[in-house]
Amino acid sequence: MPVKTPCLVVDADAFAFNVDAMARVLPGLRLRPHVKAFKCTELAKRLAGNGHTGFTCATLA
Repeated sequence: MPVKTPCLVVDADAFAFNVDAMARVLPGLRLRPHVKAFKCTELAKRLAGNGHTGFTCATLA
């Protein structure tokens, strides 16, 4: 099946494993995931739901 681009393809199991691992190893503000790279609020909500309270999104102009 052709995929319309641009698109973001995520392995849901791997993503869940990694989000859980990040929350366990670096909880709260110890890790600020960079959300501009994936530009997807659903993924950011998943990170926030796992305890991450700060995010990075920056453009230097």
